[in-house]
Amino acid sequence: MEQAELQGRILNLSVWHHDALGRNLFMGEVELELSSWDWSNTGPAWFNLQPRMRVLPDVLGSRGKLLFAVKFIPAGTEGAGLPPTGELHIWVKAAQSLMPIRSGTVDSFAQW
Repeated sequence: MEQAELQGRILNLSVWHHDALGRNLFMGEVELELSSWDWSNTGPAWFNLQPRMRVLPDVLGSRGKLLFAVKFIPAGTEGAGLPPTGELHIWVKAAQSLMPIRSGTVDSFAQW
């Protein structure tokens, strides 16, 4: 893909609680409009997790934060013609202050 193809797209990253004995529960998401992304910024940044449906800020506190980085790799920039097409690389580094599913604390184990 070419970087110009990303202009009208939205990157959606969601965080889920994996329950081995039940169903997975949605914890929050980050939506990033790629048309407004600063492509020179390749370092990680914290983004607030949001509910699926937007609510007033005083109705629901923070759902947590997600630390990730986004970088576009143009075709042929890695030597020997690699990658053969443009690639969007997303590095999820960490999550913090996740909203507890049940009373108590959240298990901080994360699987990418």
